[in-house]
Amino acid sequence: MSGQFLNEAEDQWIGTFVRNAMKTKPSVPPSSPCPAPEIIRAIAFHHELDAAVVKEAALHTAECYDCAMLAEKYVNEYREMNKENWTAV
Repeated sequence: MSGQFLNEAEDQWIGTFVRNAMKTKPSVPPSSPCPAPEIIRAIAFHHELDAAVVKEAALHTAECYDCAMLAEKYVNEYREMNKENWTAV
């Protein structure tokens, strides 16, 4: 995808924002439709995406418990993959 990428401060802000949002299940439905699981996975795996796509998905994930849980699953998958890569070296 083209466009500007997130800088380090924006990336950290989004990570903190989503982690804090995952602490409670909201009682109201999200205000935007769920992003494709591929987008959530790409964010968790630190793939370069357009900053607007990342921000929109992060804001949605902060409102949507199901997407937050999916993001957590992908983050854990990414961490496990990296752990396996480091132990293989």
